[in-house]
Amino acid sequence: MIVDTIDNAARYAPAHRLLPDAFAALRDPDVTTLPPGEYEVQGRSLYVVVTEGKGKPPSEAPLEAHRRYIDIHYLLSGEESIGWKGAGECVDVRVPYEEGRDIAFWEDTPTTWIRMRPGMFAVFFPPDAHAPMVSTGTLRKIIVKVALESIERS
Repeated sequence: MIVDTIDNAARYAPAHRLLPDAFAALRDPDVTTLPPGEYEVQGRSLYVVVTEGKGKPPSEAPLEAHRRYIDIHYLLSGEESIGWKGAGECVDVRVPYEEGRDIAFWEDTPTTWIRMRPGMFAVFFPPDAHAPMVSTGTLRKIIVKVALESIERS
């Protein structure tokens, strides 16, 4: 897991070949003003999900993890807390891994909470189970999905 501000994003670009493009997408003013939805940047290898809505209490935010994608959560407005726990430490399965959706959910309690403010991002790799959207207010954020391996369009 990586947590920082967008101003420092270049420091983390060497972690994956698509991270420079992912951070460039987050800096694009057109991307930050898109309505909620899913938008391809490089097909299914790199795409953004713009989301906006009311946050939820921690009890309604299960831990989730992915196997094929890295998630970059970038907060545009509001204040958010994101729970974290090592996926290998999660034992209380809520929804087993679904390959088609590339996601698994657990009922476990996060071991760490990250407090996010606008302009901050958090990068979650497959070993990072995370519980996003915890807030008492309205959030607007972008989630960049970065494929670990190249994914061809079907």
